[in-house]
Amino acid sequence: MVNVDRRDIVIDTLKAYPKTDNRTLARLLHDQYPHEFGTVESARSSVRYYRGVQGSKKSVKASLRHKTAQPKRTPRTITIPKGIRHAPPARRFRDRGKWLLIGDLHCPFHDESAIEAAIRHSVDNGVEHLCLNGDVYDFYKLSRWTKNPKERDPEHELDVGGQVLDEFASHFGGRKVFKAGNHEERYETYLYAQAPALVGIADFELHKVLKLRDRGYDFVKSRQFYSLGRLSVFHGHELPRGLTDPVNVARGVWNRVRESAIVNHWHRTSTHVDTSGLKTRTDACYSIGCMCDMQPNYAPVNAWNLGYAEVEIGEKGTWNVQLKIVDRGQVYSVC
Repeated sequence: MVNVDRRDIVIDTLKAYPKTDNRTLARLLHDQYPHEFGTVESARSSVRYYRGVQGSKKSVKASLRHKTAQPKRTPRTITIPKGIRHAPPARRFRDRGKWLLIGDLHCPFHDESAIEAAIRHSVDNGVEHLCLNGDVYDFYKLSRWTKNPKERDPEHELDVGGQVLDEFASHFGGRKVFKAGNHEERYETYLYAQAPALVGIADFELHKVLKLRDRGYDFVKSRQFYSLGRLSVFHGHELPRGLTDPVNVARGVWNRVRESAIVNHWHRTSTHVDTSGLKTRTDACYSIGCMCDMQPNYAPVNAWNLGYAEVEIGEKGTWNVQLKIVDRGQVYSVC
């Protein structure tokens, strides 16, 4: 039987090096405590004894339990009411292949020639899936800004936007995603302020009004997060305000999300690449251009550009982004 001093030494050593093999521990004990363990073999026997290798019921686990035994406690009951969660669950679209990611059409203020160029180029490149990433509709008359009474009413916008949705759907036979942007959010905001009695009625929900399911589109809500494979996708209005870099929108996005992501919303094409602090991972952020009137009355001078992205999703959710710009009806790759 090992004496008490040797027992404590062995137990403390096993606690310090739980995954080290017996022979290595025996050498360590012999080197550090030559008086207690005169030979490596005697130290090894002690280690085996307390690990239970020799079949003894007195293993190190029993000894450790004996040394660290805690008094029994009366079970404590804690009851906290469930908190409210506003954010809907995030969605991930895993469909492999090429996606056309496009947004900021602002129908009926869209640029039809730029949209046509994007569709033709994407179809020619074998794109199967479609992601309309927000602000497909403008909902001009529902905004909180001062409005020109001569502009068309929401019914006209719905009609024009519906024609655009149907045209897109006719060219892409794969998955089709419709993400609500801040302009689609105007519809819900209008209901809250002007027609609260209609809030919650199924027929007046945005996806019903736009007939998205009938048109073959999956609907992603305005503030709902989603991704294509492992690439996070935002319209842009979900992110904190004041984040944009005056030179590079994508860099501003990186400063907020700190992961690979793609946005539109700011109507400017840009890219930014960064690494983690330990240089173990490289991420990239992208922003794409718009597909709307480039000189609206509210911003006749701006730094916008027409553009979109083609995103290829691989087997394990990997992604490859190609940013495109449209200039005078021609499509150009920028990265």
